[in-house]
Amino acid sequence: MPWIRIALISAGFCLLLVLPWLQTQLQSEKWYGLKRQISVPALPLHFDDPNGLHILLFGYLSCTQACPPQLIKMHQLAQVSKDLPIYFTFISLDPERDTQDLLAEGIPNLGKNFYFIRPESTQAAQNLALAYTEIATKVYQGKDYEFNHKASLFIVSAQAKIELIYPYTDLNIDRVLQDIRLLLNSLKS
Repeated sequence: MPWIRIALISAGFCLLLVLPWLQTQLQSEKWYGLKRQISVPALPLHFDDPNGLHILLFGYLSCTQACPPQLIKMHQLAQVSKDLPIYFTFISLDPERDTQDLLAEGIPNLGKNFYFIRPESTQAAQNLALAYTEIATKVYQGKDYEFNHKASLFIVSAQAKIELIYPYTDLNIDRVLQDIRLLLNSLKS
């Protein structure tokens, strides 16, 4: 139904316009990211440390806009947080094109704590993204397609809770690292 797709795209666009304002209204000055405690579906995430954190990105390998800068930011964050129990997980929104082999070839090369999840279908990927408050809409352009998505970074605890959300791609790595240290300390107490 085309009207449903148009409504979803419009809602997503409106959300993108409102997020900067909403962030300033909801954000504590203590945190750079949006502090939340949202229970989410548990994922098969790797945790060597029960107090560890996962930084999740919903994206797709053929993305040319939002995903590359976020993956670079994740890699930069990995470089400055080697002493912390931080794990990075890329969740494919496009399991039809992001094959297991392609993901295994690319994502772990970003660092030793990089993992990936490939849902069984695009619909399963979109449903999972939505459960994490990430809207991902498949948009056809002729025979090809892309995904409209925000490429937010989610910091998730071992208790399957979103602790922090970074709904923008222009991240200050030092401030994200400060949030992570603060969050790790608060989870220990």
